[in-house]
Amino acid sequence: MWQYIFRRVLVCIPVLFGITLLVFGMVHLIPGDPAATILAQSGAKPEAVATLRTQLGLDLPLTQQYANYMRGLLRGDLGSSLFTYRPVTEIIGQNMRSTLALALDAILLAIVLGVTLGVLAAVFHDSWSDNLLMSLAVIGVSMPSFWLALLLILLFSVGLGWLPSGGEGTWKHMILPTLVLGFNAAAVIARLVRSSMLEVLRQEYIVTARAKGLTETIVIVRHALRNSLIPVVTVIGLQFGFLFGGTVVTETVFARQGLGRVAVDAILYKDLPVVQGIVLFVAVIYMLVNLVVDLCYAFIDPRIRYG
Repeated sequence: MWQYIFRRVLVCIPVLFGITLLVFGMVHLIPGDPAATILAQSGAKPEAVATLRTQLGLDLPLTQQYANYMRGLLRGDLGSSLFTYRPVTEIIGQNMRSTLALALDAILLAIVLGVTLGVLAAVFHDSWSDNLLMSLAVIGVSMPSFWLALLLILLFSVGLGWLPSGGEGTWKHMILPTLVLGFNAAAVIARLVRSSMLEVLRQEYIVTARAKGLTETIVIVRHALRNSLIPVVTVIGLQFGFLFGGTVVTETVFARQGLGRVAVDAILYKDLPVVQGIVLFVAVIYMLVNLVVDLCYAFIDPRIRYG
């Protein structure tokens, strides 16, 4: 297994290199000049803007800027913000906890809700409950997260006054953002659990298990659900990556401080080191989650071995 992990880590190195190259090129295509933005409020002259560009190294060729960035990255230095001069690692560390907590809560909600609804839809296949649950799943997949967020704020904050419409600090502030992020992921998981369960329930060993006199609950949970979890676990890992990177909209709508909101501000102000650092950090998290998902296959299906 350790050899497999080592090979996967080696594969991740060129992928991360490609990500740094792609993000570096894309952020430099964003219109605007960071130096001019920094000095905009002071009404500085073009000479001062040119001097600041030189100090920040923005007047260098892009190839040399990228080489300088990679040299710092190999030393573990993601650079510093062009506006606050704070290290990017410090900015990520300060805002990571809020984003990670939101993503974990959302994926837990999505797993519980998605697996439960998917199993119920498969067990009561072609019934009114199956049609109702799958209709809700289609709505969850189709509805944009920002639109759902506005609807929930209008209902629970403005209309009923039960929950705060934004901010953070208490458990009540986590409910609406978690629902927004988790609802879409739960819909995806529910649809896949249903299709996987329907395929497994048609297998002969399920008929044999029932013929042995096992209760329907044991047949569904121990035999059918477990043997249909491989594709579900894969999608759960992908959904967690999407949730972790998709907190941008949710944190902006609910005025939460986190990596998503910091990334939006950095893009608006063209704070290049912050954008590059956050994207690279999210990419590393995404790869680690996928590695954990691959390792979970062996625990779900004993026939899988990693050489």
